[in-house]
Amino acid sequence: MFRVKTVVTSVAVLCLATLIGLPVDAEDKRPPGYVDSSAFVELAGGDEQVRVEINIYKSMLQIVCKSLDEDLKDIVCGLDSIRAVILELESGQRGQAVEIVRTTSKNLRGRGWERMALVREDDEEVHVLVLNDEDRIEGLVVMVASEDELIFTNIAGVLDLAAIQRIGDEMDLPGLDDLDLDELGGNR
Repeated sequence: MFRVKTVVTSVAVLCLATLIGLPVDAEDKRPPGYVDSSAFVELAGGDEQVRVEINIYKSMLQIVCKSLDEDLKDIVCGLDSIRAVILELESGQRGQAVEIVRTTSKNLRGRGWERMALVREDDEEVHVLVLNDEDRIEGLVVMVASEDELIFTNIAGVLDLAAIQRIGDEMDLPGLDDLDLDELGGNR
């Protein structure tokens, strides 16, 4: 009885907040491994710099799952979302891109994400972070800032690190297709 009353009260408050225009925190409805990509899209300042944007959410993933082979189906059907953004950087934007990547990485680590890898080579910086709850991985973020592009990839849902490379290969996801998880310690 108490639980039903609490749910009814919560729904009533949500409806009231919506009617009077109070902001409702949509992040509460997002899966734990979801990371907002708006800072990356805002850097573009317009669609002309967005080369690729992929947003596949749970409902679409369930449809896609029907056509996958059994091994990949087991991997993909447990996911909540797959998202990627590739921006073409204009001259002078690399500094901003690197700052967004570093700030996002720092903020995620402050929320319990763990840095799996940080690579700084020549004109490229790569950050790989995972969110886990001791028993399983619930999210992965790969961010790459190079001289002429910025890549952001986020997979939310229960993940098997050994399967991530296969997801990148099969679904041609930016940032995952050339991720060497053996080098990062993903095959333990």
